Amino acid sequence: MVTDFAAYVIPGQEACTGFDDARAQLHMALDAGVQRLVAVAPFDIGDEPYKMFRRRMQPGVEFLLRRDFKYAPEDIRIAAVAVARKELLELEELEALCISGTKTLLLELPLARKNPEITELPEKLRRLRGVNPVIIHAESGRVAEEFFARGIPCCFNAGAFVSIFSGKKMLALAEKGAVAAVASEIKGLRDGYADFKRAAAALAPYMDSINNSMNELLK
Repeated sequence: MVTDFAAYVIPGQEACTGFDDARAQLHMALDAGVQRLVAVAPFDIGDEPYKMFRRRMQPGVEFLLRRDFKYAPEDIRIAAVAVARKELLELEELEALCISGTKTLLLELPLARKNPEITELPEKLRRLRGVNPVIIHAESGRVAEEFFARGIPCCFNAGAFVSIFSGKKMLALAEKGAVAAVASEIKGLRDGYADFKRAAAALAPYMDSINNSMNELLK
């Protein structure tokens, strides 16, 4: 099953401002052969209380749940991409941020990654709150190697595998088994799925392993 692990297609955010944009983005995903898609929106507990975030995103979430569109992948999940902050450990509604139907939490590291409170957060979230963190945008810096060694799954943007700057390095990580998921990270109509389709071709030797990993994370 072709899976896009993170697409910013929930209406009501900067990357997808309205229902028409969402319909067009979902149609592009279907045309690209995507059968399963995780629709995401960014959440930063340092900037916005959870209840305000939920209220702001609710119309877009309801739009996706009632499938108010004609062309889209068959299986659509919903999740937040949570900025890694220690306050998440105390968030009562933490599981509501996870991918729908799972305890998989998409976690985005801030630019300052040397803070031990942040680098140790995935293990604490797993141990203390029972969620399964996945580091998203893991192509940045040495993030993937560090967290793969610690048993934390990593999700990569498709464009990283076809970039002239990072492609070889990213494919080497895939060969090691460090790529747990792949995302289009589609933001707006201009992005399309060209990189996603090219990345799928480049990752073909490793796709069985990656698909098995995504299936586990979406259980």
